[in-house]
Amino acid sequence: MHTLRVKATVAVLAILLSHQSVNAEVHFSIINSKLTTETGTVTIALENDIPVAGIQLDLNDTENLLAVDTIRISDRAETWKAHYIELPNGDLRVLAFVDTEVSTVPTQIDSGSGDLFEVDFTKTEETSVDSIALSFAEIILSDMSGNGIEGEGTGGYMVDLTTGTPDDITELPLNFELNQNYPNPFNASTNIPFALPKATSVKLTIYNLLGQEVKTFRLGELQPGVHSVRWDGTSASGLHVESGMYFYQVIAGNFVQTKKMVLLK
Repeated sequence: MHTLRVKATVAVLAILLSHQSVNAEVHFSIINSKLTTETGTVTIALENDIPVAGIQLDLNDTENLLAVDTIRISDRAETWKAHYIELPNGDLRVLAFVDTEVSTVPTQIDSGSGDLFEVDFTKTEETSVDSIALSFAEIILSDMSGNGIEGEGTGGYMVDLTTGTPDDITELPLNFELNQNYPNPFNASTNIPFALPKATSVKLTIYNLLGQEVKTFRLGELQPGVHSVRWDGTSASGLHVESGMYFYQVIAGNFVQTKKMVLLK
């Protein structure tokens, strides 16, 4: 893991900690993720209805299986640079601000939406998991006046593109299909496999018996093939849910299918 070289960073990011908070809608999301046997890439998008002049966000992979190789920033912030450090708890902290070697005039990310960061990872150890959960642990933002901006983030999963179903399907599927989770019933975690005949943006949502949303995985655009998402029985807030029956639904383009599963403790 690389170490952040803190040179004038405190001064540059001081704006993140000053003044009052501004009411605005600023949302980070993981819109695309790829994972192979050794490496992975995650794209983080930003949707903001107010210009943003400074960013600090913490990204967590639940099982601390990833180490960062590089972070690239998109053309939306062409005069910015991004640095990162690994926090003691294993979270990745990303700091993004204007690159004074490129521009001496403070700049901002204008209102809009689109890709912002692309993060390359390497697995820190061998693992058989089908996917790695990522979430935003903390987000701190500011505007050009140094006012804090409220922001939030929607996590997602890095899905292992090399992992198939238990039957190890090798040919590309002909149809969209949502398969039964395994194991089922399950205790600690379960795998939810699905098949895509073409590249498609995929969303997987877990619901309880009342139809309330428990957790949503926005997987971005996945390539054709058989994929699997592992659910560890936690809600969107990271709390372990109660035993009982749950429903999982996949939306892939116009394809929508729902199945049920049972969590036993």
